Amino acid sequence: MQLEFLDAGKTARTVHLVTPDGLAESDAGEQALAWAQANDYTGKAGKLLAFPDAAGAVGGAFFGQSDERSATLKLASLTRDLPEGDWSIAGSLADPTLAALALKL
Repeated sequence: MQLEFLDAGKTARTVHLVTPDGLAESDAGEQALAWAQANDYTGKAGKLLAFPDAAGAVGGAFFGQSDERSATLKLASLTRDLPEGDWSIAGSLADPTLAALALKL
């Protein structure tokens, strides 16, 4: 998958950056959190879990993060592991510059 900027107003599915302690505070919604629980997803750094929308299609994803630089570099796997389509990232990054570089790898 190629990394590109979206035109203003275009919608995208969201990758929610989470930590084990912050998964429940994600704004992904109750259905997504229930999916995470049903799949024993804990928000461990570097781990990805896509979740369905109400229609059963891929609606978004969780990606585990931490404050460690190596966890930020694991964002590079998103370009390989996410389904095709437009994606945005929600959540805080310890090092946004390093995250941008990782996504471009």
